[in-house]
Amino acid sequence: FGERLRRELTEDDKFRLKGERCAFLNNDNLCDIFIALGEDALCETCSEYPRFCIRYGNIMERGLGLSCEEAARLLFLEDVPFSLVEKEVEDFSDEEMPTGEKYENICIGVEKARNYAIEILKKRTKSLEERLVEYLFFAKAVQEHLNHNKPEQIAQLIETWDYENVDRLEKSGRCLMNFYERVASYEQFEDVNAEWRETLIATKTFMQENAKNEKEYIDLHKAFRCYYENRIFEWEQILIYFTYRHFMWAVEDSRFFNRAQYAVSSFLMIRDMDMVRFYFNGERYTKADRIDIARIYSTEIEHSEENVEMLAEDFDFEAVYSLQN
Repeated sequence: FGERLRRELTEDDKFRLKGERCAFLNNDNLCDIFIALGEDALCETCSEYPRFCIRYGNIMERGLGLSCEEAARLLFLEDVPFSLVEKEVEDFSDEEMPTGEKYENICIGVEKARNYAIEILKKRTKSLEERLVEYLFFAKAVQEHLNHNKPEQIAQLIETWDYENVDRLEKSGRCLMNFYERVASYEQFEDVNAEWRETLIATKTFMQENAKNEKEYIDLHKAFRCYYENRIFEWEQILIYFTYRHFMWAVEDSRFFNRAQYAVSSFLMIRDMDMVRFYFNGERYTKADRIDIARIYSTEIEHSEENVEMLAEDFDFEAVYSLQN
């Protein structure tokens, strides 16, 4: 096995790929290194993947990435509302974290805002699209406090939050145009895997052939939405996943609203890909399809910091109004 290890290492000590698969991933999708040498022999990537982690203050948050099929299967297994499991651990990291009242205030403020944003997404008395619009406006209001270095005021914002009195723009009525603008943004991204590019091209081509105007685009989505209605919780879970995984990084750079934009843009693109897969399948969309689209998207975006940054920046705030058309 040692000879095999040396043979499959590149000059910079990385494992060779066979196609898009690690050379040590066997036909049963199991790791031959783990089988032969045990968990302690795994490389850093494989010992952590698909786990992700963020630390702020005295808190460490962990979760599983959607690019892992098993993690996605667990997320979409049943309609169980999102909740956090908390426990105390001792000396979980030697990493030194910032201290002081200012840092503590932003940790508390961003965490409260993130958790409230999740609660907005869980309000099932409203449609998912209505929740998303409120979610964005709330994130924008949080951003104002962060811009003025007043994270301690976020708690009061939450206590007094009244979405009904927020000034809102008129619905844009430009769903199809927003789709092509969205695709144009994604076409600029770094290609992490071939599946992503194939899926994006297929989605765009389908729209060009079957949604030649605004009404056709909306009608296609309405038909899919009717079919998918009993599984809307899967979209809710996706949005909460992006919120939980990415929002606390605002502790470091105060970009809370950008991450809300990232989550919504991700949802819109995934929703389009879901709909196209539905029609390709002869108007069927299985749980395996759900897992597959989520995996393809997450691998392309979340495995590239550059792609995450580009997506958070390149979003039209008014585009969200097309959600409600």
